[in-house]
Amino acid sequence: MKESVNKFDRAFYLTKVISVPKQSIYTFWNTNFKYLCVSPSGDQSILRTGDLICSKPVIITPNSIAEMFQGFSDEEVEFAERTFKQQVSQMKILGYQFQNKLHQQKTFEMSVEQLLKNVQSDKHDESTAILKSPDDIWGMSLLKASFELIQKSVKGNINDLEERGFFLDEHQHRKNEIEILFSEAEQNSSYLNELGAKLQEYQLFEEYEDRFYGLIRKSKAHSNR
Repeated sequence: MKESVNKFDRAFYLTKVISVPKQSIYTFWNTNFKYLCVSPSGDQSILRTGDLICSKPVIITPNSIAEMFQGFSDEEVEFAERTFKQQVSQMKILGYQFQNKLHQQKTFEMSVEQLLKNVQSDKHDESTAILKSPDDIWGMSLLKASFELIQKSVKGNINDLEERGFFLDEHQHRKNEIEILFSEAEQNSSYLNELGAKLQEYQLFEEYEDRFYGLIRKSKAHSNR
């Protein structure tokens, strides 16, 4: 256990996020981030490149934290759960899921500082993260960068979802749906049957009965003109 804890501490303190993606996590569709992870290896350096895919927030609590992270080892997932408890809680609320897809690992005959300079001198789009990490714990370091993305994005994601009514309780969801159907039925009588069916299904007919029959009378009067 002591060795594992030491790895966790190393990942937390020795990970250096050189560049966080300017792009935030999208609220209503998946986000594909790219990463370049530079690690020292004796007199050489290692460059790992891959994709970090974040699924759109769905407000579904995963059954286990392992469901949140695909392509990461059990030890790396344990690091995330222990080190970023608050962010993990936010992930569970919003249903974030991250998938790591390592595409390439190359070794270079140069110092890590020189390789970093070379990587930074290249042009990268707004979805790219650049980080420096010890070689043996680079996956934990990638998770640390992931949580920086969550911290950057979560407030905006929650605001977007609140504006769309995703955090309303089921009763309020249904009443909002009924109001939208009333609005549609006032413009197009073909929605009356759907509106009536929903009122019955949601057991709200008595509450809206007068308004519903008033809309039917209005529709009949309009069609008799």
